[in-house]
Amino acid sequence: MSVTGSTLARRALGRELRRLRTVKGMYQAEAARLAETSPQSIGRIEEGRSTRITSFQINALCDAYGATDDERRILLGWCRRCGPRGSGAAAGGVRMPIRSLGTSTITWLWRRLRVD
Repeated sequence: MSVTGSTLARRALGRELRRLRTVKGMYQAEAARLAETSPQSIGRIEEGRSTRITSFQINALCDAYGATDDERRILLGWCRRCGPRGSGAAAGGVRMPIRSLGTSTITWLWRRLRVD
């Protein structure tokens, strides 16, 4: 799925993700590894260009960057606006089978959903 939604939302999302990454002192390659994507995808996201991104990746990046709850909420809102019209899927406009998720994403989900 390529992001086909709002250009303004894509640009805002990219600017804020780049700001958080640079404040943390992290390289795009490190961010890509944590979000289970390529450094080129991180670059495209940060430049506001159309590319594939999910709310799972946004959450992984927010965790890595130490984003506040408000920053996370704003970024996820922009991610939803970037998705195709009418998608509304829980994964940022992307419906994907669980087997297509990476190990760290599944671990992150498991920690978030586990009830102790």
